[in-house]
This record gives sequence, C-alpha cells and structure tokens, in this order.
Amino acid sequence: MASLPVIWHGTQKDSNDLVNAIAHNCACEFGLMGVRMATCGPHAMLIEDQRALNGLLFARRIADRLRKEEACVDVRASESRTSKDETRNLFADVASLLQSKAADEPRSISSNPGVAAD
Repeated sequence: MASLPVIWHGTQKDSNDLVNAIAHNCACEFGLMGVRMATCGPHAMLIEDQRALNGLLFARRIADRLRKEEACVDVRASESRTSKDETRNLFADVASLLQSKAADEPRSISSNPGVAAD
C-alpha cells in the first residue's frame, strides 16, 4: 500500500522555523562518507506523519491565545514569555486575593478543619 504524500499547510515562515528546530535537534546518524545511515524521529516525521505536522501547526497557531487565557495577563505577541516583573505582580495579586478570601471566611473551631463550627 502506497503512503500518501505529506503536505505542509503552514506559511513559509512556519516552514523555516520547523526546519530550523528539526536541524537543531537532529539525531540522524551519518557514515564516514556523509551518507545518512539512520534517520532521526523528527526528520522521519517530516516525510511520514501528516497528523503530527498538522498538530504542530495547530499548536503554533493557538499558543499565544492559550498563554493569554492561562495566565490572564496581556502577553505581547513578539515575546513568548512574560517578564519577571509581570510574573511577580501576577503572583502578588493572587496572594492578596487569597488573603482577602481567607479573611472573609468564618473561622472553624471544629476538630475537622473542613467543617465549620455551629
């Protein structure tokens, strides 16, 4: 049974970034004359695994949106990570919210801390 050709559905920039990432992580084995003796998994994926390529492209396209939703902060599109100050401020905000919530909850004098006393 002949395999179907793998088709790249991304942009030229997506393709260049993928090729560079694979080249950086290449584990192919070459003989003394430069002949490829064994193909690494990432290179095999390029020619065999349409589903993996589609998944990588999908993840690349939604990564920024997921970062924004997960952190609930405005992540600049040009940066892949939040700055140390933004992270510190985010954790400080979370800590103050938790402290104010704890102050609003009634204190329990029960032997079981999960059950409020009457």
